[in-house]
Amino acid sequence: MCGLYSPPIFRYSNTKTYEGEGGSMTYFWDKFDASGWSLWHMNYDYNNENTRAFMAANAITGFLQRSDEIRKWAFGVMDLLGSEESGVLEIKGVWFFRGDTPQYIKDANDDANWYTWTKLAGKDMPITDEAKKLVFDYWTQEEELEGKPIQDSKVFK
Repeated sequence: MCGLYSPPIFRYSNTKTYEGEGGSMTYFWDKFDASGWSLWHMNYDYNNENTRAFMAANAITGFLQRSDEIRKWAFGVMDLLGSEESGVLEIKGVWFFRGDTPQYIKDANDDANWYTWTKLAGKDMPITDEAKKLVFDYWTQEEELEGKPIQDSKVFK
């Protein structure tokens, strides 16, 4: 069971592998406490306005800086997907929160209201294989997500 100040994500940066024995994602799913924590997918509501990769990457950095107030109760990975050449740049991510709502991040960071938050797992919501794959992909992939190149990736921990 996860303690208030010790979510099972602490091994994320301190492991050589994500899967299998000793892997951080294996450990995460073994310790995930859906009654006290939840997983959320975020998608920026104004992705059509992202025209320059460096500006969208700066938006991610700013978002994470403004979320510092909830650092003890959250972990997240935000990615910038697509390319300027294709005309598609999307800010998306997957977050792990204490409790069953993204309200804490919305209260701490007004920018969180510019995102659509979709619950992946938590209280009264079983963890599906699709949710596990989405979390794994967002937290571990470095080259491509959703068939789009990853331009930038930032971790909030």
